[in-house]
This record gives sequence, C-alpha cells and structure tokens, in this order.
Amino acid sequence: MKKVFKLYPESFYKEKANEAFEQGMEQITDGEYGKAYYCFLDAIEFDPNESKYLFFAGLASYYFQEENATSYFEKAAIMSMEEVDYQMWYGISLYRDENFSEAKKVLLYAYNLDDNNEKVIHYLIKVLNRLEEYEKVKDIIEKCVGEDNATPEMLYELGYSYVKELEFKKAEKVLLKSIDSDPQNVMSYYILSRTYCKTGEFDNAIEILQKLEKEVPAEKELVKSNIEAIGLLKSF
Repeated sequence: MKKVFKLYPESFYKEKANEAFEQGMEQITDGEYGKAYYCFLDAIEFDPNESKYLFFAGLASYYFQEENATSYFEKAAIMSMEEVDYQMWYGISLYRDENFSEAKKVLLYAYNLDDNNEKVIHYLIKVLNRLEEYEKVKDIIEKCVGEDNATPEMLYELGYSYVKELEFKKAEKVLLKSIDSDPQNVMSYYILSRTYCKTGEFDNAIEILQKLEKEVPAEKELVKSNIEAIGLLKSF
C-alpha cells in the first residue's frame, strides 16, 4: 500500500477518502466487487482510521474472493466494538476460513450485542455444529427463536445436529419442516435422505430425493447418483 504524505490539511485527505468510498459504494450497488475493493483501498490510504472503509473493503474482498477479507473485518470490528454487523461479518469470514474456534468467539460476542439477529444466530449454530457442540445448537434455537419461527436454514442445522446425535425422528421432523418452509432448500433433502437410510427407510429416502428433483431440476444428476447408491444399500 502506498504511503500518503501529508502535504495538505487533514480535511483534504478525509474528503478524498470519502470520494473514494462513495465510488466504491456505487460499484457495490452495481455488483462490481473487484472495482469496489480497490476504491475502498484508496479510501483507507487517505484515512486509515475510519472503520467503515475497512469494513467495506472486507465486504468487497469477501465477495471478490480475495483472501484478506478477514483481516479487514478484524480491524473494523476492533475499531467499532459495538457494531453488530462488523462483528457478524468478521465471524462469517472466520467461518469461511474454517477457523471455527475463533468464529465462535466473535459470533458469541455479536450474539450478546443482538440476540435477535437472525444471521448472527444462523452462523453461530453453523459454527457450533462444525465444532460438534450439538446441544448448544438446540439450546440456542429453543431459547432464541423456537422451531416454529426458525428459518429453513436454521432448521437444517438443527436437523443436522439431531442426525449427529442419532435422534433420527427429531431430525426427520425438523428437516421436513425446513423443506415445507423452503422447497428449494437443497441440503435439507439430502440430509433427510441420509437420515432415512440410517433408519433403513430406503423407499422414503428415494422418495424425498425424487421430490427434490421435481423442485430443483438442476439437481437431477446428483439425485440420480444418490438414488443408485441407495439401491445398492437396499440390495444388501
């Protein structure tokens, strides 16, 4: 990053930073995350002490598939400790990096700031599942949203936790609810099919995959290979 020599009053650099930031926001609106990323870098050069420039550099970097998104989110989160979105995206980026232990700490902090934030709850339970803390997944959904108000994605994660703990009937219930809430929620079909296979209900496993194929035709080839595998299981 180039060093900006302070040849002009501070207000000059702040104005330049804001101009670059506004350009970046326009690029984000147009979905041009790569161009936005470099605009935000310019803004940071002119004013490195403004947390929103760091945050949006992280956001553009995240969608631009740059590896340094997490470092920008971290800096923004440290500078603005009470900004829930900054903490949340730092946690999400850590999750994408598969740094689940650190993601858990950050997302728990975000959750303490706002325990009604659905996206925070969603990623927190995803992290807890990856850390095999299944009971905590159930507790958070029960205490925060309840099964009836949980999003299809939350229900998938809850179903996943039940499967891992061999509570197959409970898994079936919430995964069916996930599918009913969002027939396009592909992963719920697959894990429900696996659940049926674990309980020896192979016809149900095939039936739920056939339903997936009707709802999401793009899954046709993968559904076909899964049904063939289930056919082999049935033959034993």
